[in-house]
Amino acid sequence: MLLQASKDCNHGQILWISSGNEWFYQRGVELGYPRPTTYDDSINTIILASGDVRIATGVYTYTKLRQVKTLKGKIFWCIAFASTDPFEGLPTSAQ
Repeated sequence: MLLQASKDCNHGQILWISSGNEWFYQRGVELGYPRPTTYDDSINTIILASGDVRIATGVYTYTKLRQVKTLKGKIFWCIAFASTDPFEGLPTSAQ
């Protein structure tokens, strides 16, 4: 998994961790869910897998699942730890 800061988010920078959507799909399969075949399946798998890993690692209450866009335009889901946007409800820095 990668820890990165993205400047190209909706309202500022977000500090996030992810290996991309594929990691969430693989985690869902490990939890016993079928590999997603539709967009709705994909979103459900990402939500379930991210919730599981956030609970298992004890970070659920102070992280959020967010969709981000890299500077190169790639869009994917990540677990956000901090944001410069005060409306995100996340810490403003990773401490």
